[in-house]
Amino acid sequence: MKLQILAWTAMAGLSLFAFQNCGGGFEAIPGTTLSSSLGNSDLSNETSNPSPAPVRTTFFFGRSAGIDGIELNSQTSQVTELGSSVFQGSHVGWFGFDESTKTLLAAEEGTSRRLQTYTYNTNSQTLTSRDLFAIAASTVHLTLLKTVQEVFLFGSSYDQGRLDSYKLNNDLTTIENAQNISFGSSAKAHSSAFDPRRNLLFVATLGLNRISIYRFDRINGLTAAGQVTVNAPRTVVYDSTYDKLYVATEASSGNSAIYAYAIIENNGSYSLSNVGSVSMPLRGADLKVNHAFGYVMATARQSGQEAIWGMPVTEQGVQDHLRPNFSIPISQVEPRSLELSADGRFAIVAMNSSGSANVLVYALNFTNDKSFLSSQIIWSKRFGNYGIVSSIAIPANQ
Repeated sequence: MKLQILAWTAMAGLSLFAFQNCGGGFEAIPGTTLSSSLGNSDLSNETSNPSPAPVRTTFFFGRSAGIDGIELNSQTSQVTELGSSVFQGSHVGWFGFDESTKTLLAAEEGTSRRLQTYTYNTNSQTLTSRDLFAIAASTVHLTLLKTVQEVFLFGSSYDQGRLDSYKLNNDLTTIENAQNISFGSSAKAHSSAFDPRRNLLFVATLGLNRISIYRFDRINGLTAAGQVTVNAPRTVVYDSTYDKLYVATEASSGNSAIYAYAIIENNGSYSLSNVGSVSMPLRGADLKVNHAFGYVMATARQSGQEAIWGMPVTEQGVQDHLRPNFSIPISQVEPRSLELSADGRFAIVAMNSSGSANVLVYALNFTNDKSFLSSQIIWSKRFGNYGIVSSIAIPANQ
């Protein structure tokens, strides 16, 4: 699994720069403007200008007691293995990356309550273990929010059914508990996503069939601002380019789905309006947005119907009914994590199983009108006799 990193400025007319990998990878999002306030706070003044997609992307995969890595060169279609690093816990439940400090964060999915940080060397592409923090047990998702004064970390605890908020200093070397929101032991809190235009945090509770909406203020923390009923929401991703919330569901009967939602405000409360949906097999998992070709993509894990599914979206981020949906069958079991190359031409799928391969790299082919055409597996690897629980993508310019 993966984390969101967002950094923006509080002054109107300045640029927003964000990385998202909810469930799962990063998407480089071009600069845009916003007017925002987080209470008595200046937001981080990190900005970016649109630039060509990096040719090289590094991918890390979290598994039992370790991390494996590869590099993909989109220009040559070459995949290079990067070696392994030790994780001081049972399984890496989610990854995150802070570009400013070149810090990779790895959260413990099990009961040992670990958050381990690594320094990432962009030249050698190696990880050096740094700090070890205590966080809530069974943390399966992280969202990282940077302000000028500090960093806020939101962790979804699946087994405990709660959202935990932590405050870190800007170099990510200290941590303290800030707020805890309990949904109940059967809630299965699975992921969160932050909307910097409205200062909202969306939290998916799979067991409650609900997405809860919270307003964020760095002084007062999270306060309830609305909730929406969605059957079995697993992965939520807010996309700043399209200003939409995308959801992959994990239904155990009927069908799972990919949903697109517009965010609606009414007298200070918020709701979601459906602007697109595609049904897919049961047990949807990870979700990513392919901006280069205009698709929202997700994995489905139903036995015998494992696949990558794609829903086309317009330049406004709503479902595009002029282009077809697509699905790519996966011959392995439990395709839990999905990542994309920075140019959108490759999909990387990691299996939470120990079959003949637990990482597959697909080349994606599209027509001139950006309709999906075909795919080919260009690389596969069985890293070991274990399942891969999480993954993250880091473009070369990070």
